[in-house]
Amino acid sequence: MENQTIELAESVRVGPRQLSFQPEQGQPRQGVWVEVLGYFLEMSALISLTEPTKDQVFAAYQRDLAQLEKWAKELRGFFLATIDAACTYKHGQDALAGKMKHRIPAPDKWLTIKLDIELASLSTCDLLTNLQDQYRACAEGLINVLAEWLDVLLETEQVGRIEWASQGVCSFSFFTFNRRVRETHREILTESLLTWRQHHLVQATAYSLAEYSAPKPNRVSTFLAATPDWLKPFIRVVDGLLVREFTHEMPLGISRAVRDPALCFGDAVLLGWTMGEVNGEQRLKREIQKEKTATIFWRIVGVLILLVVLFGVRTCMHHASKTNNSNSGAQVSAK
Repeated sequence: MENQTIELAESVRVGPRQLSFQPEQGQPRQGVWVEVLGYFLEMSALISLTEPTKDQVFAAYQRDLAQLEKWAKELRGFFLATIDAACTYKHGQDALAGKMKHRIPAPDKWLTIKLDIELASLSTCDLLTNLQDQYRACAEGLINVLAEWLDVLLETEQVGRIEWASQGVCSFSFFTFNRRVRETHREILTESLLTWRQHHLVQATAYSLAEYSAPKPNRVSTFLAATPDWLKPFIRVVDGLLVREFTHEMPLGISRAVRDPALCFGDAVLLGWTMGEVNGEQRLKREIQKEKTATIFWRIVGVLILLVVLFGVRTCMHHASKTNNSNSGAQVSAK
């Protein structure tokens, strides 16, 4: 079992090029990539035109170009969010984050819908066909950039892969970073450890983000908040019964039976987490709330004590004043 674990892990870690998200030469894209491309084409004003005037073509060109620029900007923001999600969780990976930011592909390099006076002088039909072809190329370019970035994340061990053996049966891999503290007679050493994990699931289901209501860790919620709205419908949470786990840090095969979710885009595993992480965050929230409640309680008690003291002092002062007045009156009467 231990040797099997090492072999599985090394096959992922040393051969990322063989696991590229780009299709093989001459092969069309499949799965979620086709769905994203279909969305881009469906949203195109140029693609939807039938027997338009030239003015309508020019107006559609402007709308599509603005939409492509918006998608490219949001895609770059998404790339930065994937870095933050990976490196923040990995306890201070500032150097890795800096290197990865330099490798972010430029989505706007694909926004090259060319329109000049020569093209504008063509017939309306030829003009529209040309611009539609250019739009399709831009849409495919954005998809290429996204796949290129996922390859970077795969190479730098930020994302894993998911494979479906049959309906409801799958395995997926992802990476986590942990710190191990060792104390010697002279110093305390903190060691950072990368852990490659492969989970085997049965009764697995791919949920849309809207369908999945189970709690998620804060880092997952933060990541999703930075994900473009147009990309969210294509992201799935795969959750099922974890029956086997392999790790690279500690080559052990462990039999389990707990719920086990992961955030997926196509066959890319963007993030993985356990319910233990969720429970830990919820426990921390409860402890913080308990401390806040206790603080408020003792503040109220302090205020009440202060009021009682002030009331007592005031009562004593009032009583003393009355006593003094009575004594003064008695002295006047005696005189």
